[in-house]
Amino acid sequence: MPTAAARAKLEIPVPKRVLFLCTGNSARSQMAEAILRHLGSGRYEVFSAGTQPHSGVHPEALGVLEKYRVPKAGLRPKDLSVFATEAFDYVITLCDRALEQCPMRPGADIIHWTFPDPVEVAPSKQRRAFEDTYHGLARRIQLFLVINARNGSERKSERHVPPSRLKAHRPFP
Repeated sequence: MPTAAARAKLEIPVPKRVLFLCTGNSARSQMAEAILRHLGSGRYEVFSAGTQPHSGVHPEALGVLEKYRVPKAGLRPKDLSVFATEAFDYVITLCDRALEQCPMRPGADIIHWTFPDPVEVAPSKQRRAFEDTYHGLARRIQLFLVINARNGSERKSERHVPPSRLKAHRPFP
């Protein structure tokens, strides 16, 4: 993979870095990580973490991802502290507890999406809760992609104007 300097010369966009954060990192944030990685087509480096991570990814989360053919390789709960020195463009919290415990990230846009924890639903209703969470996350992520595609194209055109084409602006009197 080319270095950042090489990417800039070739006008290859640098992938945006996104961290999804929830409490247990076993369901919502894992599904969000997988969905954005799948739909983002390499334009994003995607991670997830928890403020109090569980020991494994919930089987229903994996089942829903499999049902919709979203790759789930490499998904595993991680503690937020693993990313303490990492820089992100976006940190997306998926529950109020995670938002309260989310440390400020210089340079990162903090986005908050509230989703009920499907793990906390009665076992007889969990499959439906996981399906609903999956569909809600997929809709939000699709909107996130559309908004960022528009913003990215605007920024790209602004960034790549050669200095010789910029007109000098006179200050207001």
